[in-house]
Amino acid sequence: MNKEEDILDFTTTFKKLSIKKTMVHKDKREFLLKSLQLLPPFDGEKSSLVIFVETLDKLVPMMNSLTEEDNSLFFQYILNVLKGKAQDLVRRDQPSNWVTLKELLINEFGEHTSITTLIIRLENIKFRGNIKNLYEELNIAMCRIKDAIKLNVINENEKDFLNFEANNMGLKIFKRELPLHATALLNANLTADFKEAFKILKENDLIEENTYLNNKKK
Repeated sequence: MNKEEDILDFTTTFKKLSIKKTMVHKDKREFLLKSLQLLPPFDGEKSSLVIFVETLDKLVPMMNSLTEEDNSLFFQYILNVLKGKAQDLVRRDQPSNWVTLKELLINEFGEHTSITTLIIRLENIKFRGNIKNLYEELNIAMCRIKDAIKLNVINENEKDFLNFEANNMGLKIFKRELPLHATALLNANLTADFKEAFKILKENDLIEENTYLNNKKK
């Protein structure tokens, strides 16, 4: 199983676990232990930082409600999950709590390009080769924007708004760069979602098409 499959398997399993406000001390300890055992090792790879941070952001409040001894034990468990460059960073800076560790990881391995710059790069993407290539380039750019939002924006309402705007922008640029007949197909289907748009084009055997017929660009 590769790293992407590990992360997908973890997120699927973690969602099945439910954090209940009525948990007693023993239940919290068991839940935390089970969750941390499922957590894939983090070695400093940028693509897996967001899921690592988001997961621990959900678990740490429960850790903090335990005894100081238990809290220290579970924090040590988190440190043991770190490998490679991430482990080297911890050995060098010796963080004593999740807040400090999270800041270290984001500063060292997070997205350092500003959200504004990433949005400008997204807007400048053009049709190259075929529809599949266009979709993949847009999707990578949008993922970078969403990762930057998740790691750098604190307010949840602002996060939701920015993610919503990123999705809308991705779809708008996708339709702008598509051949006219592909854009017309999406408009006829009242498509309002970027990934759903690609699904519709795939179902109509258009994603490998490499002829660019968008008269708006001529």
